[in-house]
Amino acid sequence: MNARAKKAESTMSAKGQIVMPIEIRKHYGIQPGDKVVWHIDDHNNLTVLKEPTADEWSAVLKNIPVEVVEMDENGNYDPKQSPDFHDWLLNG
Repeated sequence: MNARAKKAESTMSAKGQIVMPIEIRKHYGIQPGDKVVWHIDDHNNLTVLKEPTADEWSAVLKNIPVEVVEMDENGNYDPKQSPDFHDWLLNG
């Protein structure tokens, strides 16, 4: 999709099927077998989102530090005892 494109059009079949335009599939990296989520908000706006695959979730989760973080009663922790957690909080 080019930067000026604002919409793409599909027609629903008699069976309720819609073909997602190739420009949309390419732009969002949607492959055969990927799932999409349809969401209608309080203002009746329809949003279609690509549901992350297991591999995509895995890539996100592998960057989350795994270490025991002890917090005091005020929710404070010692950055020296939990350096990975501290770095993750600051830098993501």
